[in-house]
Amino acid sequence: MVTAAQIMARTVTAAAAVVVLVGCNASPAQPDHPKPASPRETARQAAERSALAAYRDMWAAIAAAGLSSNAADPTLAKYAADPALGVITKKLASDKNSGRVTRGTYATNPVVTSVAPLTAPTKVDLRDCFDDTRWLRYRKDTGKLDDTPGGRHRTTAVVQDLGGWRVTSFALDDQVGSC
Repeated sequence: MVTAAQIMARTVTAAAAVVVLVGCNASPAQPDHPKPASPRETARQAAERSALAAYRDMWAAIAAAGLSSNAADPTLAKYAADPALGVITKKLASDKNSGRVTRGTYATNPVVTSVAPLTAPTKVDLRDCFDDTRWLRYRKDTGKLDDTPGGRHRTTAVVQDLGGWRVTSFALDDQVGSC
């Protein structure tokens, strides 16, 4: 597993941390927002839908903040909570201090692996294969590539309802091709 600093280095190039998308392209500028629940939607289905949206929106917020390495971007806290939020903001601050920004596209296709409790879920576990092949860090002053291209990484995440669904932890395997 990758350390928190390595994850955000890859994330805000796409590697992920200890407390912390491959099938569809996520659009960092267009976060997914949960649709209102249908009358036939169960509590479990609503929780799964909301957790998946929060996870995708977290990555979109990280990508948007990574364009300027803005650790103070308020959108981050809409989709992530500590300890994951702390990892994200720490890495963005580090990148800003180092004169780095992140550009490009990533891919994600998360799936639900478990929910708890079953009747009224407040916690959803996800599995993903995050692809950071084209999501890279650059030197802000020169615009030159400051990273090695990534690849596909096995990723897990925990998303909780904290008065709004937020990613509370995620882990991204540092081994390229782990999924």
